[in-house]
Amino acid sequence: MSAAKRAIRNISETGRKNRLYGGLSLIALGFIFSIFVISIEHPLLSLAIFGIFTSGCLVMLESTTQVCVYHGFLGTHESSSGGKRHEDESVARACRTRSWWIILQSIIGGLVLTLIMIFFLR
Repeated sequence: MSAAKRAIRNISETGRKNRLYGGLSLIALGFIFSIFVISIEHPLLSLAIFGIFTSGCLVMLESTTQVCVYHGFLGTHESSSGGKRHEDESVARACRTRSWWIILQSIIGGLVLTLIMIFFLR
């Protein structure tokens, strides 16, 4: 297995934990917000809930894959002194590719969660 396959991550263990808690908090906030606010008469509120769920899914996926989308597109990884460039360009390219998949999956996750909440709370 190549180094790029083994090391496709760009966040630390602390960053992973922070994203896990942040993602869980955003998804819980989305559920709470949708229970009290969702309304068919105001479709913009559904769009706001979609945004909250999508953000929560994005952060959760960053946690589980240990790839930060922001750092992935920059070709860097987290360090105590800020973002540092990957030494191996193939790792940076793999992080960039994984970042696109994380974005796509988070949009799908946000859409599914929003539709479920709209369906059950009508």
